[in-house]
Amino acid sequence: MESRVQAIAFALMASVAWLGACAQTPADDASMRRHLVFFPTGSTELTPAARAAVHVAAAQAAALRPRVVRVTGYAGATGLSTITQPLSEARANAVAEALVAEGVQRERLQVTARGESESTPGAGVADRQVEIELLQ
Repeated sequence: MESRVQAIAFALMASVAWLGACAQTPADDASMRRHLVFFPTGSTELTPAARAAVHVAAAQAAALRPRVVRVTGYAGATGLSTITQPLSEARANAVAEALVAEGVQRERLQVTARGESESTPGAGVADRQVEIELLQ
């Protein structure tokens, strides 16, 4: 039990240190402005890992203060557009709502959905994602 508590404490300290470093990174660092949130097949629910990714993106948005936070949902190229388009919209909206709950101003959000029309290269897991971009 003690080792598990130590592991969790270490992970939290590493996350805090990483976020502190992110807040000091220049706003033109492209890696600081793009975040990916992944979803299980057919799902729009945020997993704990997805919530953590949203939390990091929101913290960086607070530090970098972008003009626009673009949220783009993807669903995949293997399903019917009547299913994938609404799925990608629901995923993008779920992430947008989570960002607002984390303190990102709704007015800064630009939410779009690609469905199968612009699936990501390579398909698979990458198509079950929402991309968050912090735009200056």
